[in-house]
Amino acid sequence: MKIPLSIIFNIGTLFISISALVATLIYNNNQNMKWDALNKPQINPINISLIAFEEMSTKDATSRNWGYEILQYPIFKEGVYTGNSRIYSELVFWDANKNIRIPGNRVMTTMDDVKEETNRLKLQNVTLKKHLVFVLTFRNNGQLSANNIEISLKLKDVQGEFNYQVNNIKELAGGESTDYKIDFFVDVNIVPVATEHFITSTRYEYAGKKYTKERKIAFDMFSNNWSFE
Repeated sequence: MKIPLSIIFNIGTLFISISALVATLIYNNNQNMKWDALNKPQINPINISLIAFEEMSTKDATSRNWGYEILQYPIFKEGVYTGNSRIYSELVFWDANKNIRIPGNRVMTTMDDVKEETNRLKLQNVTLKKHLVFVLTFRNNGQLSANNIEISLKLKDVQGEFNYQVNNIKELAGGESTDYKIDFFVDVNIVPVATEHFITSTRYEYAGKKYTKERKIAFDMFSNNWSFE
């Protein structure tokens, strides 16, 4: 029995239509997956830096009698050295018994500042620590909001490991950033190690699911630069 050409043509047309529909569905599904991957929350560290306590000419910074090992960096703008430096360390009073900072002193960057503050606050037999402040910036690189965010941080140093309090954020919209500031205290005359190592952990909720991501970061204490490990 010979099948009419019209039926063969219709079957062929139907086959082509079904194939095109299947291809369209596969394409749309792939596009939706890509779109969802681009839009769902992705909270990542995007920067780490130190807070400066003072800025001055490098000449003055070099000649000043600090009385301890300071941390300083020259300032460049658009690749050109400005002739100035920023001081990224200060001195603080320390309660050795409670192992906590004693509050109330003004910014102290030299031992002369310490003498003035000791007299002003009427302190005796105080311990000093060198204080550095790191700021880590996290951004939601997705388009949609993340909820119930928890950011935890660990600093790994030659002195050991330091765990910092969890930073809780109710919501972080797409493209929005948040800063996580941490205080780091070391003995006065300790010279900073070449590299500090951070481990960040971000936990958040999206569309009824929980997500966790861990990143390792190396911070160069002599160039004020960072990179992922």
